[in-house]
Amino acid sequence: MIPDFELADVPEHTCGRDRDDDLILETAFRGQATAVVADDKKHIALTEEGTAYRHPVTGAELVAYRFEAFISAHVDTYHFDLDDVDGSLLGSALGAPRG
Repeated sequence: MIPDFELADVPEHTCGRDRDDDLILETAFRGQATAVVADDKKHIALTEEGTAYRHPVTGAELVAYRFEAFISAHVDTYHFDLDDVDGSLLGSALGAPRG
């Protein structure tokens, strides 16, 4: 949870590409995130390697990754491959009621 903030106070993180996406990035900054995973190739994650953002007021940094690139770089590692996880377990991971 982050405190409410004025939308008018949101900096143009995407350099004018999309004000709606600026809100996503600002929320991530205020939540002290270090990364955002988004398949928005036009406005947020501009390259396969990720797009770095620095908050103009706080100096905080975060990287926006495309989903596949994030999985390859940060999830599918030498000892773990997301493809090996039983998809039926997703509900349990998200806290869905069993039944």
